[in-house]
Amino acid sequence: MLIQLNRLAQLLFNLPSGLKLRSLDSLHLLAAEIAFEDATNLMPPEPFVFVSSDIQLLRVALARGLVTQNPEDYS
Repeated sequence: MLIQLNRLAQLLFNLPSGLKLRSLDSLHLLAAEIAFEDATNLMPPEPFVFVSSDIQLLRVALARGLVTQNPEDYS
């Protein structure tokens, strides 16, 4: 648990310039990063896509190396 809190603090305080996250969005992104790590550590690795319709959250996720999709792009 403490390790995850440290990761959350690092995420919040090390965002790329001009990007901001709301508190619950940061938890959403941290959970996605953990799931991404789990998926890529499988043999064979599983594809992982971060899905959200929040543009700012998608920008941060993309900046942190996640593949992203906005479901509103398909409506």
